Amino acid sequence: HRDLHYPLRRQRQMCIRDRYQRRVRGKTKMYNLLAFVLVAFALSFISAQTTHAVNVAPNGDRVFSPATVNIKAGDSVKWIWQDDGHTVTQTTGSGCTSLAFGWDTGYQDSGFTFALTFNGSSPTIYYKCSPHCSGGMKGVINVSP
Repeated sequence: HRDLHYPLRRQRQMCIRDRYQRRVRGKTKMYNLLAFVLVAFALSFISAQTTHAVNVAPNGDRVFSPATVNIKAGDSVKWIWQDDGHTVTQTTGSGCTSLAFGWDTGYQDSGFTFALTFNGSSPTIYYKCSPHCSGGMKGVINVSP
């Protein structure tokens, strides 16, 4: 009596196992596709980031060169000191008032570098050289999304 049902039981077990394996294979393919999409998305951000150089007092001139930098959200700006006794200090606007809790490098000398990455939370960022702002040593960063 038991032998008569064995082939049916065996067939039912195989059917259940096949359905399980198909389901697992389907999920594995879905997870692989999701992982691929996430990696591609992450790499698009990494490759899209650019570092923009700004020279601080090139040739001893009291200017930032370039004075205006247009960047995309996620890009960085790197200031490179070409002369002694200058700062890069965030301001409240295009004037010379320092922004409370803004960034400030303090006085630095030739060879010093300072970099920031901008996430786009502020579309326009103003900065100055503290001792030379009244003489026009100011800069602006425009951040587009």
